[in-house]
Amino acid sequence: MDNPFPSGLIRPTGSALGILTGVGGNVDFIDQNKGAPRVQQYAVDVQRQLPGEMALSIGYMGSTGHDIGYGGFTNTGIEINQIDPTTLPKDANGRWDAAALRRSVPNPFFGVPGTGELGASPTILAGQLLRPFPQFNNITKFQTTEGGRRQYHALIFKLEKRTTRVWGGQFNYTWSRMMDNQWGQFSTFGSGLPAPAGGGTGGVPQNYYDLDAEYSVSTIDIPHRVVLAPIVRIPGPAKGSIAYWFLGGWMASAVVEFANGPPISAYVTNLSAANLGLFNGLQRPNLTGQPVQTTGDALDRIATADHPSAAWISAAGYANPGVGAYGNARRTDGNNRYEFRQNTDAVFTKAFDIGRGQSGEARFEILNLTNTPKFGGANTDISSSAFGLITTTRGFSRILQLSFRYKF
Repeated sequence: MDNPFPSGLIRPTGSALGILTGVGGNVDFIDQNKGAPRVQQYAVDVQRQLPGEMALSIGYMGSTGHDIGYGGFTNTGIEINQIDPTTLPKDANGRWDAAALRRSVPNPFFGVPGTGELGASPTILAGQLLRPFPQFNNITKFQTTEGGRRQYHALIFKLEKRTTRVWGGQFNYTWSRMMDNQWGQFSTFGSGLPAPAGGGTGGVPQNYYDLDAEYSVSTIDIPHRVVLAPIVRIPGPAKGSIAYWFLGGWMASAVVEFANGPPISAYVTNLSAANLGLFNGLQRPNLTGQPVQTTGDALDRIATADHPSAAWISAAGYANPGVGAYGNARRTDGNNRYEFRQNTDAVFTKAFDIGRGQSGEARFEILNLTNTPKFGGANTDISSSAFGLITTTRGFSRILQLSFRYKF
C-alpha cells in the first residue's frame, strides 16, 4: 500500500469552528446531562429448619431500575439525527413515502467549502435534508441514561443440607421474569445484535423517537433455572493405612444447572434502510400468526454439514412490513426461545495432612462433564437466505484439570 491516505489526514480543528465542527461527517459525543441511574432492590424470604440437618427457604426478590443505560453492559449510542416519522405525510394506510426520502435531489452543500463528504456530489438524498441536523450525517449520543428502565421479579426456592459424615448439598430453583427496554443488551446464547450505523456497540431500536416501544422481555431473561450442587464423601480405607493415602479421604462435588435459553428476536436488517428511509432505525417484521419455531429435537434443528438447511426459527412466522411502516413484532419474543441449556461440572478433591504444619491437596476437575454442546443464536434477518439458521457454538467442550497444592 503506497498511499493509505490519498485524501490526506484530517487535522484536528479544536474549537475554532464552533458549532460547525464535524460538518459533513459523523459526530459522536457523551451525554453531558446524563443523570445517575436509580435502582431499588427488595427481598423477603421465609426459612424453615427440617429434620436431617436440612433447611428450606422460600423467598421473593425484586429490582426496579430507572434511568439506566440502554445498552446494559455495552456502550450503546442513541442516534439523534434520524428523521422523525411523525413529521412525515402519510397515506390512507398510515405509511410514509420511503422511496421519496431516498430520491436524489440537487445538493445545496455542493461546492461549499468545509462541508466534507456532504458537499462532494451535485446531488443528495432528499431525506438528508429532512434530518434534524442536515449538515451532518449520523450524530450519536453515548452514555445517556434518561428513559432506560428494567423490572425484575423472582421467586426462589432453596433446599440445603449441611454436609455431615456422608453427604450434603443444595437445590435451588428460580422462577423469574425480567422486562426492560435495553435494546443494546447482548446475550451470549442469543442472537447477535445488528451493529449501529453511527458506530459503537450494541443493537439498534426500531425508532429512536420511541425508545419506550422497546420495552419487552429482556434478552437476558431466564424464567426457569435449576441448580443442583451435591457434595459426597467417598468411602475408603481407614485412616493410617497406606491404602488411605491413595484411596481414602476423597470428596466429590458437582454443580448441575438447567436453564432456559434467551428469547428470540427478528429484524428486517438488509431492507431496513430502503423500507424506512429514515437514516437509522432497524425495522422489525410483522407477525403472521404462524408458528415462529420449527419442531423436532433440538439437535435436529441446528444447521450442520449433513443438514445445512435445518432451522431453529421458521420464516413462515414473519412477514416483511414493506416500505414506510414499522413491524408489529416485539423486540423479543418471550414465548419462543432458544434451547434449554444444561451443564454439569464435577470436582474430586483429597486433602493430605503431612504433619508439622504441612498439608497438601489433590484436585481433579471436569468442566462440562457430559460434553454437551451449547449453541449461539440464529440468523435473525428475515430478508436473509440464512434466516433461522444456528451455525455457531458458545462456551467450551469438556475440559479436564488436575492440580496439586502444597502448604507449609
